[in-house]
Amino acid sequence: MNVAAAIDLAALALVFRSCEADGKPHYDVLDRCYLNEAVVLDARYPSYPGCLRRVG
Repeated sequence: MNVAAAIDLAALALVFRSCEADGKPHYDVLDRCYLNEAVVLDARYPSYPGCLRRVG
């Protein structure tokens, strides 16, 4: 699925819930965000080219 083709950002977040010793909930969040490479190279947004990192 390529949701970043229709919008500029695709994101994935994993949320883990645990309990502290006093019984209060605690949350750990791991996230990963992706930008469409064509949108980054289009340079409509000046800060985007600094975000480009090729993986693989």
